[in-house]
Amino acid sequence: MGRPELIKQYRKNGDQLPNDPRIGGVGRFLRATSLDELPQLWSVFKGDISLVGPRALDAFEIEQYAKKNLILSVKSGLTGLAVVSGRQGISFDERRKLDLYYVQNWSFWLDMTILLKTIRVVLERLARRGARY
Repeated sequence: MGRPELIKQYRKNGDQLPNDPRIGGVGRFLRATSLDELPQLWSVFKGDISLVGPRALDAFEIEQYAKKNLILSVKSGLTGLAVVSGRQGISFDERRKLDLYYVQNWSFWLDMTILLKTIRVVLERLARRGARY
């Protein structure tokens, strides 16, 4: 971002900024409706990420994470437990706890549940055209 005060606010607000100066009108619509995630399907097809899994961590987050070996033992996912459990509405620490829970309790049925919940969340966001755009 190049603006330290915005980075602090960004992290404090759960990795988002109200009226983020980097996002235009089309971008706000794409984010609000979750359509900005569609290009990641290519990464799923290539095998770089999985359909369901914890969200990717950047290098700074990895170093601060106490149980990084558990999170790094699985591929990042397009969607995950933290995404369907509140997405931006939960804290960074809570998202990491949910990611840990996912890694430690993985099952086919957990993945199916997360995928179904993801579809529901996306459809709800499309129906109301996104609460934050």
